[in-house]
Amino acid sequence: MNIDRINTNSQIINVNNNVYNSVNNSSKINNNQLKADSIEFSTKNNLRKKSRNIFDRAAASFYKFIGLFPKKNKFSQHIRFEEAKTFDEAIEFGRQTFGIKKYKGFEKEDLDVINWVNEGLVHVNNAAKGNISVPNEIEYKELDNSLSAAIGGFNSFIINKKEVIAEKKLVADIFGENLNCKEAKRLAGHLMEAFSPSYMSVFADISHEMGHLQHFANIEDLFGSLVFLADSKLKNIKIFRKLFVEKEAEEMQKVFDNSKDTAGKVSEYAKTSPLEFVAECYSKMCDGIKLDDDVMKLYVQLGGVLL
Repeated sequence: MNIDRINTNSQIINVNNNVYNSVNNSSKINNNQLKADSIEFSTKNNLRKKSRNIFDRAAASFYKFIGLFPKKNKFSQHIRFEEAKTFDEAIEFGRQTFGIKKYKGFEKEDLDVINWVNEGLVHVNNAAKGNISVPNEIEYKELDNSLSAAIGGFNSFIINKKEVIAEKKLVADIFGENLNCKEAKRLAGHLMEAFSPSYMSVFADISHEMGHLQHFANIEDLFGSLVFLADSKLKNIKIFRKLFVEKEAEEMQKVFDNSKDTAGKVSEYAKTSPLEFVAECYSKMCDGIKLDDDVMKLYVQLGGVLL
């Protein structure tokens, strides 16, 4: 399931000029109008203070330079994926294709998991026509919760080994087959659909986490970065939060709280926070699912990246 351990607020940021297309190209969202709505919303709430901008942008650029934030990249619009036959081949694919610096915690017997991760990255890349930010590091380890995946940092994410093993065991117990990670997730997703009407793609965990990274990379000023930092890294520095984050973050939370019905059109989990709403939308779009206009408007207001 697409669940993350970060639960905080988001910040309005500039929107790119791409146009979001539905899966069948039957309709187009007016991207210029979405951008105008976002600018109007930002101005009304006075979140962009001119005196901050130079310092903010310089700081954000520095964060990207040192690897704290993911960098925006331009890859091939369509990458062809083939399952690696060996562990080393799978690692090399990630490094050569996407510049993944480290696959941490994976063992040779986890080849099927790395193949699933790599194919998921290709799935997102192709949906976004090569305009994606990728993590420096992907970690495979057991988390002390039931999360399938989680943000491990602003430029990395974690696949929960415990949940992968649990899904494989569930499928084996029910269907009597020992399947690889991808196929086990596919069958587990079908089982989950019996309890939840929300569509679960086999790559939902990957595209959801990638949605967070695209969101982070789209932040162009220090205030936006501080929202995330204050919640995850600096939560004990109360004066820091008071000075730089809380007022603006509260404004954003109010907007989101007044849009719960809109967020609920995406999924139940999308209703939990602005960040999760954005990541859930991104994941759905990667699967070619057309989102309602009011959903897209809120998505843009909260800083979501258009495909």
